[in-house]
Amino acid sequence: MGLKGTDVTCIPEYDTSLPCSTSGPRNHDLLVIGKKLVIGIEAKVNEPYSETVKKEYDKGSKDKKSRIDWMKHILFDDENINVDDIRYQLLTGTCGTLLEALRRNMTECMFLSLTFDVNGNGGNKNNTQEFEKFCAALQIPVNGHKKFMVNDPKTHDQVEKAINCHIVKRTIKVARLYSVL
Repeated sequence: MGLKGTDVTCIPEYDTSLPCSTSGPRNHDLLVIGKKLVIGIEAKVNEPYSETVKKEYDKGSKDKKSRIDWMKHILFDDENINVDDIRYQLLTGTCGTLLEALRRNMTECMFLSLTFDVNGNGGNKNNTQEFEKFCAALQIPVNGHKKFMVNDPKTHDQVEKAINCHIVKRTIKVARLYSVL
């Protein structure tokens, strides 16, 4: 799965249109596209992930609720699993990455959460706990992978395709802030 010696395309701030909603797209901080692998990157600098799924669902429109229901269907084997306390951004990041793999006819992808530790304290500790909770809900180990059956109702394609997604979190321990001004 390594990218050594592989040509890749890197697109910052890439928008992935998510199904079931006319609200904003999933914005990848960086999307990396290789010949056989797509990597969607969510980067954080001592900041938390977004609101919980419950808060997003409760304040969401009918379309947003449909989007959340679609993401839950794609990601979780058990429809009755409670994901209310999972961070919404982890769902959109993973599903956006899966959709990019599907749309490029690939069977491998990675959702990568990067935390930049600029204070030397390990970065945002809550993010680590939130990521662990997300992996537990998916029933995979932290930095594990899972095969998901994905369809894209946005393109009216109801055929599901199996995509293996690596869900990884890394902390960049030595990061310096540079000013270009």
